[in-house]
Amino acid sequence: MIAPHLQDKYVNLYADCMPVAGACKSAIYDLTRREIVRFPSVYLHILQQAQQHTIGSVLSAVPDEASQKSVATFLHFLMDNEFINLSVEVEKFPRIDEIWERPSVIQNAIIDVNKELHDYASLFQQLDMLGCESVEIRCFSLLHTLDEIQTIVHLTYHTSIQGVEILLKYDPRYDDIDYIKLVESEPIIARLIVHSAPGDQEVGTTFDGDEKHASIRKHVRFVQEQLTSHKHCGVIQLSTMNSPTTHLFFENKLYNSCMNRKISIDQDGFVKNCPSMQASFGHHKTVSLIEVVKNDVFKEMWYLHKDKIKKCQDCEFRYACTDCRAYVEDPHDRLSKPLKCGYDPYKGTWAQWQSQPEKDWVIKYYACEEER
Repeated sequence: MIAPHLQDKYVNLYADCMPVAGACKSAIYDLTRREIVRFPSVYLHILQQAQQHTIGSVLSAVPDEASQKSVATFLHFLMDNEFINLSVEVEKFPRIDEIWERPSVIQNAIIDVNKELHDYASLFQQLDMLGCESVEIRCFSLLHTLDEIQTIVHLTYHTSIQGVEILLKYDPRYDDIDYIKLVESEPIIARLIVHSAPGDQEVGTTFDGDEKHASIRKHVRFVQEQLTSHKHCGVIQLSTMNSPTTHLFFENKLYNSCMNRKISIDQDGFVKNCPSMQASFGHHKTVSLIEVVKNDVFKEMWYLHKDKIKKCQDCEFRYACTDCRAYVEDPHDRLSKPLKCGYDPYKGTWAQWQSQPEKDWVIKYYACEEER
């Protein structure tokens, strides 16, 4: 139970601990430790009451002794994990302002590669003008050699782009060391994944530091999975959740966590919000990215945050979720839940999204059968 000398005190959540309500489970997002701690939603009301009333009065409103012990255990859990402190009055601890700002017009871009040769020099020049910070290049074929990939990467230097992530198809003409050399020679490469490889493995390379700088270790990840198109995108599971930080938490709360300030070039060269989206804003060789970004229709997706999306609005993971607006459970409702999410917020359980019978027709609609 709660000690008598604590029962006249009030609960105060630390400013960096954000309560998030869910249907079955709720959560506290610890923005400093970058953790999400879940608990039964019935206790969220207790937490809210204890911020307005003394602990003693909250406990006295609980009907039976067993429930009082459960509430006391929950409050001790919050104290032990330093999510709350106690005070003798309702203190007005300032909360973190709910804002999200970024100087760039576009913060990230995806460029898909299959059979179409893109005008990379023009694309990177335009992305630079938009202040883009990160680019992901996804190659589904062997259109480019490693030397050509290196040449493409060179075009990002002296632009606003700070990191390049690359997805390459495994080429048997190269050894593992060739991929490692690519990463070693191009510091701007933040991540390299080689798909359709003979086996799953991760090969590391270390950039030795000096007495002022710690060494940096980067990896080349080889995966057997054959990624043949953009249709493999949009899978939501625990491993794809964002670790909560103040910046990411408020971006996910106020904007769409996947689409916000993103622009993409699909494998045929068309400009889209995401390569998997159906809507196109023209071919990148005939339209200006700057003009596309000015289009209000293009920017609509940025503002479809999780509190607007059906079922997701009742999920405790919603401010850490990567979301997906390209593949949804109802293709005729852009506010429906992501198709490739197997979490049920009303039961608090995960399942394989592919194995849910009610999704069969939608999987056929999107022609995603190969992911089953």
